[in-house]
Amino acid sequence: NRNADTIGYLTAGDVVSLPVVWRENDNETYLDHSFSGEIAPEGALFLDGYNRLIPADDCLIIYGHNMQNGTMFGRLHLFESAAAVRNCPLISFDTIYENGLYAPFAAFRLSAETDFRKYVLDESEFADFVGQMRDRSSFTVPLDVSWGDQLLLLVTCDYDERDGRFVLALRRLRDTETASGVSALIRQAQ
Repeated sequence: NRNADTIGYLTAGDVVSLPVVWRENDNETYLDHSFSGEIAPEGALFLDGYNRLIPADDCLIIYGHNMQNGTMFGRLHLFESAAAVRNCPLISFDTIYENGLYAPFAAFRLSAETDFRKYVLDESEFADFVGQMRDRSSFTVPLDVSWGDQLLLLVTCDYDERDGRFVLALRRLRDTETASGVSALIRQAQ
């Protein structure tokens, strides 16, 4: 009721617990508007305007500012360490349509000039995309990521590189998996 653009809620341990908004084909509005619609430098967490939830794209992308006070995605970079991933093995992204649990499989930094945005992928594109993310990752986990899985990318600015980005890549838990079983795999992160 507070914001008609609300499409979900993202929770990652004590790092982030915030609503996520979306405007079709619009990746600008929530860069400098808060969840309540007011102009604000911290903006809001938002799903890429070119993503679709129904039917859901293969890869969903959520953006948030890397605020120095730790708000929004200001602490997301903590997931660059295997220890943090082991400590928070599952992240929830509950949409207005369904609830979802996701497990991290890669975290990396890259230039904003690198177009990492993929929404719908065929089998070979999916394998290449996941392989590239794993190759760049600061940690490894024994989590299978295969075509047909839904991916979630959490993206924020990276101040270690001029115009850089930090990306945390996650894979949605499959219907055949349990939260405890996948958590056990993620706790093996190196």
